[in-house]
Amino acid sequence: MEKTDRSEKVPFKETFKQRVLEGTIEVGRDVSTDELLYDIDLNPVEVAAERDKKVIYPKPNELFIDIDSPENLKIFHKNLVILDRMSVTLGYKQYPSRTEGHCHIIVNMFDDVKDEKERCLLQALLGSDQTKELLGYGRILYEM
Repeated sequence: MEKTDRSEKVPFKETFKQRVLEGTIEVGRDVSTDELLYDIDLNPVEVAAERDKKVIYPKPNELFIDIDSPENLKIFHKNLVILDRMSVTLGYKQYPSRTEGHCHIIVNMFDDVKDEKERCLLQALLGSDQTKELLGYGRILYEM
């Protein structure tokens, strides 16, 4: 299979925004305000500052898991057992979210995560919010 030069493609940001505006891609919206909750161009530090919050970054050996449903929590526990059997995890701590039925989990790994792509992959495999992880991957891929 021949590798395509990415520079020949339409930039991800442009196609993502176009698809959002056309309504051909589903993204999270705040039901009360119809505000986009996910936007590839938003700077998380600036958004947090506007909301009088701060962004917390994982340590090199941590994964941040954002669980949004009981089903995703089951995926977390099921797949964590597999990682435990591989002897790559040290443990985890679960924290409640402001949203009922949601939670945040910090997983401690034996070794540092190799890079941010691996972090996104592992977080997604452990049931973290898939849209968040996919947008994170897009930011990494397109160096945003």
